[in-house]
Amino acid sequence: MTGAVTILTDGTCAFPFTAGERYLLFLQRTASGDFGTTKCAGDKAERSAATELSWLEKRARADGASAKSTVQLLANPIYAADETAVVITVVTLAGPALKFARRFDIASDVAPSSPVQLWFDVEDEAGQRLPFQCGTKAEQQNLGASDFVVVGTGEGLSRLVSVSRCFDLTAGRTYKVTPHFKQTRPSTSPASKGMFEGQLSAPPVSVTARARSGR
Repeated sequence: MTGAVTILTDGTCAFPFTAGERYLLFLQRTASGDFGTTKCAGDKAERSAATELSWLEKRARADGASAKSTVQLLANPIYAADETAVVITVVTLAGPALKFARRFDIASDVAPSSPVQLWFDVEDEAGQRLPFQCGTKAEQQNLGASDFVVVGTGEGLSRLVSVSRCFDLTAGRTYKVTPHFKQTRPSTSPASKGMFEGQLSAPPVSVTARARSGR
């Protein structure tokens, strides 16, 4: 996007901007048409985002000429309290705006019958895959207009997802986390017109597990 843009961020999750600093931001359009972001969205100072910027620029050059939308999945580790979590961001790099369901439901594996699905491959330092230990959520049905958000070119939709809640991580050890996302059109929902349909995988990220209270 070009020109001046007003970005809203407030409350306990407000992103701490510094005057004069340049940033890589993941923005979400609000109901009023403004742009908003939070400190859990994966935003970074430009000087610390060389890897992400290089990857985004390469993908934009490779796919920007296509008439179809170019969508990518990104992941950034974050540590909040005693949780080991990952910020998952869906970004539209080029092409028409697309709809995404607001809820990312985590499950053990992709379920074709579920309209929206997020799952992780988690490997320990020896390359062993950890088992998923949470119960899968019920299938999402009858999604309405309020369940979707439009993500335009240069915009993103982010969610903070805990890894430690569904995988048995040992404090102090490092794990490789590869997120996957799939969204299919619910046949019962007319509001799903214009939504993204397909499967995405993010580049793997390394997370170091934190100790959880009560363990």
